[in-house]
Amino acid sequence: APKAKKGETKLPPWEISYERFRAGEHPAVICEKSEGKTIQIGTVIAHILTALIQGNRPVDLNRLVAADPRYAPTISEWVQIDEAAALEGQDPVEMPVLELKPILRRLLGAEQVDKEGAAKTDGERNVESAMYGKIRFWQHVKAAGAPVDLSRATGKKQRTE
Repeated sequence: APKAKKGETKLPPWEISYERFRAGEHPAVICEKSEGKTIQIGTVIAHILTALIQGNRPVDLNRLVAADPRYAPTISEWVQIDEAAALEGQDPVEMPVLELKPILRRLLGAEQVDKEGAAKTDGERNVESAMYGKIRFWQHVKAAGAPVDLSRATGKKQRTE
Protein backbone atom coordinates (compact mmCIF):
# COMPACT_ATOMS: atom_id res chain seq x y z
CA ALA A 1 0.00 0.00 0.00
CA PRO A 2 1.26 3.48 -0.76
CA LYS A 3 2.92 5.17 2.20
CA ALA A 4 2.86 8.93 2.63
CA LYS A 5 6.23 10.65 2.59
CA LYS A 6 6.97 13.61 4.82
CA GLY A 7 4.77 16.52 3.75
CA GLU A 8 2.42 14.29 1.71
CA THR A 9 -1.10 13.38 2.67
CA LYS A 10 -1.84 9.73 3.23
CA LEU A 11 -4.55 8.34 0.96
CA PRO A 12 -7.82 7.31 2.63
CA PRO A 13 -8.32 3.53 2.96
CA TRP A 14 -11.07 3.45 0.29
CA GLU A 15 -8.72 5.03 -2.23
CA ILE A 16 -5.91 2.58 -1.49
CA SER A 17 -8.29 -0.38 -1.94
CA TYR A 18 -9.71 1.15 -5.12
CA GLU A 19 -6.29 1.78 -6.68
CA ARG A 20 -5.19 -1.77 -5.91
CA PHE A 21 -8.42 -3.18 -7.39
CA ARG A 22 -8.04 -1.00 -10.46
CA ALA A 23 -4.47 -2.27 -10.85
CA GLY A 24 -5.90 -5.79 -11.11
CA GLU A 25 -5.69 -7.14 -7.57
CA HIS A 26 -8.49 -9.40 -6.35
CA PRO A 27 -10.39 -8.07 -3.28
CA ALA A 28 -9.36 -11.19 -1.31
CA VAL A 29 -5.69 -10.28 -1.86
CA ILE A 30 -6.33 -6.65 -0.92
CA CYS A 31 -7.85 -7.93 2.38
CA GLU A 32 -4.74 -9.81 3.37
CA LYS A 33 -2.26 -7.08 2.58
CA SER A 34 -4.00 -3.99 3.87
CA GLU A 35 -1.36 -1.98 5.74
CA GLY A 36 -0.19 -4.95 7.80
CA LYS A 37 -3.61 -5.95 9.07
CA THR A 38 -6.30 -8.18 7.66
CA ILE A 39 -9.64 -6.62 6.85
CA GLN A 40 -12.89 -8.27 5.73
CA ILE A 41 -13.62 -8.67 2.02
CA GLY A 42 -16.89 -6.80 2.57
CA THR A 43 -14.86 -3.82 3.78
CA VAL A 44 -12.68 -3.91 0.66
CA ILE A 45 -15.78 -4.10 -1.54
CA ALA A 46 -17.29 -1.14 0.36
CA HIS A 47 -14.04 0.79 -0.19
CA ILE A 48 -14.17 0.11 -3.93
CA LEU A 49 -17.83 1.11 -4.10
CA THR A 50 -17.00 4.31 -2.18
CA ALA A 51 -14.75 5.25 -5.11
CA LEU A 52 -17.90 5.49 -7.25
CA ILE A 53 -19.27 8.25 -5.05
CA GLN A 54 -16.38 9.94 -3.25
CA GLY A 55 -13.99 10.02 -6.15
CA ASN A 56 -16.43 9.62 -9.04
CA ARG A 57 -14.12 6.88 -10.26
CA PRO A 58 -15.02 4.21 -12.78
CA VAL A 59 -15.46 0.73 -11.29
CA ASP A 60 -15.78 -2.52 -13.21
CA LEU A 61 -18.82 -3.78 -11.30
CA ASN A 62 -18.90 -7.05 -13.25
CA ARG A 63 -15.39 -7.82 -12.01
CA LEU A 64 -16.27 -6.71 -8.49
CA VAL A 65 -19.38 -8.92 -8.40
CA ALA A 66 -17.42 -11.85 -9.83
CA ALA A 67 -14.84 -11.45 -7.04
CA ASP A 68 -17.48 -12.17 -4.37
CA PRO A 69 -21.12 -12.34 -5.52
CA ARG A 70 -22.44 -12.42 -1.93
CA TYR A 71 -22.23 -8.64 -1.72
CA ALA A 72 -24.24 -7.81 -4.85
CA PRO A 73 -28.02 -8.05 -4.88
CA THR A 74 -29.75 -10.24 -7.42
CA ILE A 75 -32.25 -8.57 -9.73
CA SER A 76 -35.15 -9.51 -7.44
CA GLU A 77 -33.25 -8.32 -4.35
CA TRP A 78 -32.40 -5.07 -6.15
CA VAL A 79 -36.09 -4.45 -6.83
CA GLN A 80 -37.01 -5.34 -3.22
CA ILE A 81 -34.34 -2.99 -1.84
CA ASP A 82 -35.54 -0.24 -4.20
CA GLU A 83 -39.13 -0.68 -3.00
CA ALA A 84 -38.22 -0.92 0.70
CA ALA A 85 -36.03 2.20 0.49
CA ALA A 86 -38.78 4.14 -1.29
CA LEU A 87 -41.31 3.14 1.38
CA GLU A 88 -38.86 4.33 4.06
CA GLY A 89 -38.07 7.59 2.25
CA GLN A 90 -34.42 6.62 1.83
CA ASP A 91 -33.04 7.92 -1.48
CA PRO A 92 -29.31 7.43 -2.07
CA VAL A 93 -29.30 10.00 -4.86
CA GLU A 94 -30.78 12.76 -2.71
CA MET A 95 -29.43 11.80 0.73
CA PRO A 96 -25.73 11.65 1.63
CA VAL A 97 -26.46 9.31 4.56
CA LEU A 98 -29.13 6.63 4.57
CA GLU A 99 -30.70 4.85 7.50
CA LEU A 100 -30.18 1.24 6.48
CA LYS A 101 -31.93 -0.47 9.39
CA PRO A 102 -35.47 0.58 8.33
CA ILE A 103 -34.74 -0.81 4.86
CA LEU A 104 -33.45 -4.04 6.39
CA ARG A 105 -36.52 -4.22 8.64
CA ARG A 106 -38.80 -4.06 5.57
CA LEU A 107 -36.80 -6.80 3.85
CA LEU A 108 -36.32 -9.26 6.71
CA GLY A 109 -39.12 -8.31 9.08
CA ALA A 110 -39.12 -6.41 12.36
CA GLU A 111 -39.28 -9.64 14.38
CA GLN A 112 -35.78 -10.62 13.24
CA VAL A 113 -34.14 -7.22 12.84
CA ASP A 114 -35.32 -5.79 16.17
CA LYS A 115 -34.30 -8.85 18.18
CA GLU A 116 -31.57 -8.22 20.76
CA GLY A 117 -28.14 -9.12 19.39
CA ALA A 118 -27.56 -11.88 21.94
CA ALA A 119 -30.90 -13.48 21.06
CA LYS A 120 -30.04 -13.75 17.35
CA THR A 121 -28.72 -17.01 15.99
CA ASP A 122 -25.52 -17.10 13.94
CA GLY A 123 -27.69 -17.77 10.92
CA GLU A 124 -29.83 -14.68 11.56
CA ARG A 125 -26.71 -12.53 12.06
CA ASN A 126 -25.24 -13.89 8.81
CA VAL A 127 -28.45 -13.19 6.87
CA GLU A 128 -28.56 -9.62 8.22
CA SER A 129 -24.89 -9.02 7.48
CA ALA A 130 -25.26 -10.30 3.91
CA MET A 131 -28.35 -8.17 3.31
CA TYR A 132 -26.66 -5.06 4.74
CA GLY A 133 -23.84 -5.68 2.22
CA LYS A 134 -26.37 -5.89 -0.62
CA ILE A 135 -28.13 -2.73 0.56
CA ARG A 136 -24.78 -0.89 0.64
CA PHE A 137 -23.94 -2.16 -2.86
CA TRP A 138 -27.34 -0.91 -4.09
CA GLN A 139 -26.84 2.40 -2.24
CA HIS A 140 -23.44 3.13 -3.79
CA VAL A 141 -24.42 2.17 -7.33
CA LYS A 142 -27.63 4.23 -7.13
CA ALA A 143 -25.87 7.24 -5.60
CA ALA A 144 -23.24 7.14 -8.35
CA GLY A 145 -25.93 7.12 -11.01
CA ALA A 146 -24.39 4.04 -12.59
CA PRO A 147 -26.61 2.46 -15.24
CA VAL A 148 -28.36 -0.69 -14.05
CA ASP A 149 -30.00 -3.09 -16.49
CA LEU A 150 -32.60 -5.06 -14.56
CA SER A 151 -33.71 -6.93 -17.67
CA ARG A 152 -30.63 -9.15 -17.75
CA ALA A 153 -30.94 -12.55 -16.13
CA THR A 154 -27.42 -12.53 -14.68
CA GLY A 155 -28.23 -10.05 -11.93
CA LYS A 156 -24.97 -8.20 -12.53
CA LYS A 157 -24.87 -4.44 -12.51
CA GLN A 158 -22.46 -2.77 -14.89
CA ARG A 159 -20.48 0.41 -15.11
CA THR A 160 -17.62 0.40 -17.56
CA GLU A 161 -14.45 2.42 -17.63
